Amino acid sequence: RLNGMYEVPVIKDDGVVLAGWLRIVCWIEIHGDERPIKVDVRQFASPEAELLFVVEHNTQRRTWTPRQKAAALELLRKTPAAEGGALQPRGRPRKGSASGTFSKTDEIAAEKLGIGKHKGRDLRAIFETPGVPKELHDAVDAKSVSPSRAAAAIRTMLQEQQDEIRDPAVLVN
Repeated sequence: RLNGMYEVPVIKDDGVVLAGWLRIVCWIEIHGDERPIKVDVRQFASPEAELLFVVEHNTQRRTWTPRQKAAALELLRKTPAAEGGALQPRGRPRKGSASGTFSKTDEIAAEKLGIGKHKGRDLRAIFETPGVPKELHDAVDAKSVSPSRAAAAIRTMLQEQQDEIRDPAVLVN
């Protein structure tokens, strides 16, 4: 209490709170105007860098919709690990390396978001497969359809229709 917060809130230079809005509300409720709040003001080189920061600092949030998780997974999968993402090099391991022959990009991206790799795979199938109707996206977001059942239906549909969804109405019904 005397020295401030354990982790200071982070805001952009235009005043948008990126991490710690609840800490700001609590500080104002406890201290009012008597003590100013310390914040970390950040500037980002690109919108992707800003989004990676938000994903990294807000993964414990349980209020993310499946659509938001799928978007964060896609961003993490495209961004190299050296830049804060999950993209790993593919191929055979170098001599003396313990890594396998496949990239663990999907597994690392799901782990960074705090979800299982199978749930990540299901979300990718739902939100990244072309031809999946918007109604199914909305049903998964509203939690009236589980991601695993929707993804299984999509995979079955793709197998039956030669890797292309020709009749998306079947998925909605």
